[in-house]
Amino acid sequence: MICTACGEIAQQGTSCVGCGAQLRNPTPPAAAQVTRSGPARAKGAEAYLQLQRSEGIVTTAAANIFAAYISAGQVSEANAAAMIETSVRHAIQVATLTDQLVQSDDEEW
Repeated sequence: MICTACGEIAQQGTSCVGCGAQLRNPTPPAAAQVTRSGPARAKGAEAYLQLQRSEGIVTTAAANIFAAYISAGQVSEANAAAMIETSVRHAIQVATLTDQLVQSDDEEW
């Protein structure tokens, strides 16, 4: 969730970690259940994801890149998995270059 007051990414809770502003729609718990189609799974066999903050940021960027590929008509059922991987790799490249070129307030170079 993005804080509307300061633009920071707010991970969990009811207030922004950047500025302390009250969040209108607090984020749900970090673990999200992943569901699969197909035959029923044994009890307790459900998969859960719990991403670190940087992984979540890269996932969001990759999803935006993948959505752009879909909008451009470049994704089909045959190449969807490869396009997801390409999207993730591009998101990692963007994040890595950003880390190299941008100095955060609390970083020393």
